[in-house]
Amino acid sequence: MNNVDILSKVKVPFTKHPALGEDGKYHIMYKTVCKLTGLIYVGVFAVSEHEFRLKKGKFKNYLGNGINGNHIGNKTSYCDHVKKNGVGSIVREDLIYFKNRHVALAAEKDVVDEGWVNSDTNLNSCQGGGNPPTRSGSNNPNFGNYWNEDQKKASSDRMKGRYIGSKNPNSLSIVCMDSFDFSMVEYSSCNDFASEKGVNVETVRTFIRKGPKVSFKRYLIIKKEDFSNKSEMIDLMNSVIKKSRFKKQIYANRKKH
Repeated sequence: MNNVDILSKVKVPFTKHPALGEDGKYHIMYKTVCKLTGLIYVGVFAVSEHEFRLKKGKFKNYLGNGINGNHIGNKTSYCDHVKKNGVGSIVREDLIYFKNRHVALAAEKDVVDEGWVNSDTNLNSCQGGGNPPTRSGSNNPNFGNYWNEDQKKASSDRMKGRYIGSKNPNSLSIVCMDSFDFSMVEYSSCNDFASEKGVNVETVRTFIRKGPKVSFKRYLIIKKEDFSNKSEMIDLMNSVIKKSRFKKQIYANRKKH
């Protein structure tokens, strides 16, 4: 099905031009195509204004159904298809934009209906309008299997200290800029930064998730994958400080140093 046919099924308001949603995010309907098989998958997702502007992070890497870059977390027919043919075989095309997630899901429901799911040319395994399917709960082949206390303790003892900080294969590399002198340091994980600064690691993760903002009234922390160059990060720092309710204190502390 071509893009015109897909959009003709959408009954809710949308725009073909990038438009920021009511919640400060871009809500996007996309289509992915496997270059090897020609099969199609349609879905919706949301990205922050920061990621959209830099064309990095989730905006750059998302391929649908929870697939972000080389990370394929869900166990669905679409994810199995991507694993079989390779992430490099999948091409995403952003089609239209919506004012919020509710409208985006309604549009997905319009497009990914029963007929769409039953078509041999498409990879969606369930009708749209809800969260992507996963093999969780009763759908998981291990549902109903429980470990006894000895098994739980043995597993816990094996894992203690094994994946702390940069040892964790899923650790998030970050770049930190000091608002006092614009010096920058790269950290292999949020835990490494938190340990050095003596702050709570969950607070660091929250700042990154909700960012960009000046954390602890001093530091700008972003994902390494979102970092472009120092000049751009300084511009981002100054922009964030101007919007911060602590800007007077930040400027005063900067003068002291």
